Amino acid sequence: EPVILGGFTPGTELCLYSHIPFCEKRCYFCEYTVVGRDELTQTAEYMQALNHEVELYAEKLGHPALSGWDIGGGTPSFVSAELMADHIAAVRMMFSFAPGFAISIETTPRIASLEPDKIVAYREMGIERISMGVQVTEPDLLKALGRDTNGLEHNYRATENIRRAGFRKFNLDLMYGFAGQSDESWRTTLEHSIAMAPDYITLYRMRYKLTRISDQAGRVTMEQVLRQARMAKELLAAAGYVANPGKNTYSRLAGDTGTSAYLTRRVIKGTPYLGVGLGAQSFTSSTISYNSGSVGKNLAPYLKDVASNRLPLQDLYHLPRAHMMAKMIAVSFYFGEINLAAFYARFGITLEAAYPQATLFALQEGLMHYTDSVNGAELNDLDH
Repeated sequence: EPVILGGFTPGTELCLYSHIPFCEKRCYFCEYTVVGRDELTQTAEYMQALNHEVELYAEKLGHPALSGWDIGGGTPSFVSAELMADHIAAVRMMFSFAPGFAISIETTPRIASLEPDKIVAYREMGIERISMGVQVTEPDLLKALGRDTNGLEHNYRATENIRRAGFRKFNLDLMYGFAGQSDESWRTTLEHSIAMAPDYITLYRMRYKLTRISDQAGRVTMEQVLRQARMAKELLAAAGYVANPGKNTYSRLAGDTGTSAYLTRRVIKGTPYLGVGLGAQSFTSSTISYNSGSVGKNLAPYLKDVASNRLPLQDLYHLPRAHMMAKMIAVSFYFGEINLAAFYARFGITLEAAYPQATLFALQEGLMHYTDSVNGAELNDLDH
């Protein structure tokens, strides 16, 4: 405990991630989910443990300020609105909030379509951003991926419910690079999603490792992956959705990165983050750690640790400064850029001084260039 707690600098803002690992069904491409058995009992017990873990950290860290909070999974909207309200209340009681603090949550088309009262409740709880996992739209592919309960019939109704609830930050997640996913199928998914007029669209390339369909990886060529990525960029750009090279979230709102406050600050400013829940990852100024139960998605070790008033740590890595710099750069490339001011503030050295040969090469080869903004937003906007 002293190692990870010591990595969170007193008085420094941090981000929070709440991992809720439940789903109605585990899609074949997913490696993050626990499919509930006796769901009402299991989810209630888990959410109580999650709230207790929040209390343990907040008290040990002195109730620091949060600059962003993501509630992810799994499908966090799987749990009841009452349990979610209790969790949000627990966090609000235990932490303070920095300027620009905002909450983002994930849902599925089916839940957002069939449970509109839950979506309304989220907005009333103070959640500003919602992300819906459409992934693909072709019926045969949905069935092959074990996702046929989230078909087209739910998408438009879900979107109507989300907008009616008052959400003005609405993201769709889409996936490409599947075996058997034709270019025409991918184009149809993109066109369908654009027609739903979300504020943001986030693209994910299928990664087969540790999934139930990992044996299909050999059927996907890099040529297919690159072709489908180019197609998406062209169609999204034509519809007014833009992103830096290398960035996978496309925004149609000027000056808006499209990502949650949690992820934006993580990526651009290297803000430390606390992960609570089964197998969640935490990142401090000197450590990376993983919570209990990350291997096998087993709830028992996590629940046991929290019940014993222990921080549920399974793996902890104390990293030297050089590795922390490399980590920040790698994460920065999620947005296709490195914030030079944030890098200097974090490490007390300029990027050019830390990596003189690499930066010179990138500039000379035209691989990178200097800009005075971050994803179209002025640097100061991140603090307001």
